Amino acid sequence: MGVGSDFTDESVDVMPYFNPSMYRGFGDDAQGFYAIYGDLFQKISTEDKKYLEPEGEEYPQFGNSKSAYDEVVHLFYGFWQSYSTPKPYYWLDKYDIKDAPNRKVQRMMEKENKKIREAAKKQRNEVIRQLCKFVRKRDKRVHAYKEALQEKDKERKHLVEQKRKEDLKKRAEAMACYQEQEWEKTEALEKDYNMLEQAIDSEYGEDLTDNSGSGHYCEACSKFFKTEKSYLNHTKSKKHKEKEYYFRLSLQELTNLEEDSFDAQDLIAERDKQSSSKVESILEDN
Repeated sequence: MGVGSDFTDESVDVMPYFNPSMYRGFGDDAQGFYAIYGDLFQKISTEDKKYLEPEGEEYPQFGNSKSAYDEVVHLFYGFWQSYSTPKPYYWLDKYDIKDAPNRKVQRMMEKENKKIREAAKKQRNEVIRQLCKFVRKRDKRVHAYKEALQEKDKERKHLVEQKRKEDLKKRAEAMACYQEQEWEKTEALEKDYNMLEQAIDSEYGEDLTDNSGSGHYCEACSKFFKTEKSYLNHTKSKKHKEKEYYFRLSLQELTNLEEDSFDAQDLIAERDKQSSSKVESILEDN
């Protein structure tokens, strides 16, 4: 078949189907959307089978208003959106290569015929793909699926946001706990420092160079204390009591020594007085 043949292309004309008036409603009745376009794509499939291998690819069916999206709808549109006609369109050949006078002219004829066939295929593919796009845009099953996806995405975003807030809350709580622990640690260190300072004050006293004029002085230990509390703690220590004992003992000895010194001076004075009297008496006799 080709140039001069009586072949007639009886492909269904799909152009009228680019009109919403072709169907009435979206039910499964004979005039409904799914029945009208389901029948149209079935006709196209039947036409193409003539040019397919016996074990060629099966065309997905359009289904009805209740068809599942993943099992039917998705497969249908996935196939027809990338439709490629198997029709050879050799009946559109412009030249009969049998009439070629030589090999060179024959190749030129074949090239021109091929160009015409490819143009017809491209046009058919584009028309069917646009038809698929037109139908998909109006398919309620696709709309329902999109809405379900949007709802799932909305729920996913809500869960993500909720988890983000929970994570922020946990981090805030952890930070607050950490800060509290650091505060407690600082408080404990200050307490330990104060106890150590009190122990040092009790043991060694405080700086004697303090010129504030207030405080308590331990004469036995030669130590100065700024607070009464530290002074009282010091007086209770064993070391202070030992020094205080020897300090008091030393004071007693010093007191006794001073008393003895006073008695000796009296004796000397009395002796000197008596000697002076004797000298005066002798002088008078002479």
